[in-house]
Amino acid sequence: MVKMLRKSWQRFVAVVITVIMLATPAIVGVAAAAVQVGENAVVDVDDLNITEYGSDDKVTQELARLEPYVQYTYSNGIRLQTFDTNTALEEGFSKDVVLLAQEMVAFQNDMAKMAFARGIKDVTQLNISLQKYPRVANFFAQMTQQFESSKNNTTLNPSSLDSDPHPCGTYDHPIPSYTPTWYTTSSNNPEQELLNKGYHRTASYACEQGCTNNNGVWVDFTKGRSYTGPYGTCSSPRFRNHGRIQNSSLYAEQFGEPNPEIFSYVWPYWNWGAYVRWWHNNF
Repeated sequence: MVKMLRKSWQRFVAVVITVIMLATPAIVGVAAAAVQVGENAVVDVDDLNITEYGSDDKVTQELARLEPYVQYTYSNGIRLQTFDTNTALEEGFSKDVVLLAQEMVAFQNDMAKMAFARGIKDVTQLNISLQKYPRVANFFAQMTQQFESSKNNTTLNPSSLDSDPHPCGTYDHPIPSYTPTWYTTSSNNPEQELLNKGYHRTASYACEQGCTNNNGVWVDFTKGRSYTGPYGTCSSPRFRNHGRIQNSSLYAEQFGEPNPEIFSYVWPYWNWGAYVRWWHNNF
């Protein structure tokens, strides 16, 4: 009887050991997977597959949905963005959109660093080469092509590309969708008259046509404002009126365009900085 019990016990132990050995790879695999996609996982996005965006109208909507995954931090007094790549991938965003967003965050951070660097004289120094950011360059080009192809439409249908267009404008619904007209005014003292109207000297990184003339006289001025367009009102100072001194007795004004002083106010959405760059490249 004792021998029988001993043999039964030995068989039971052998079965248990076998089960554990068979299950161990699966357990290890699950643990490894958990580590790989966990909060501190490192995903090499350069290894992810890339496809063309084409004319996929959902790209801008997907970018908008990434707002919760973009956080802000300060480095040497400069406000920079961080992008939670891993969580975005875990929660189902396409690899292409994640790659684009990651590169766009890096592009905007580079603009911020350059804007606050010493010795910057005009926006040409802020025009970081997009060769460093091929996905952003490709996206910009496709959004421009998409806008150009839509010009033949006699009416702008808000639901054609985006069911809820942003009142400040987006790539598929730029606000305004044209270059504002310049209006000239004669004056005995153009700078003082612009200042009296509420203008200030444009931030040095945002002077698209140069901050000063050949004689070193400041000629570029900005007045922050709100803007009411077809999709609602974008709050001040995310838009601006733009003033330029033409000569000692003449100045010109443009009314209503995205404010390129992008580091002087809170953005309406996380990739506004890149959008403003794109808008001013096209209008």
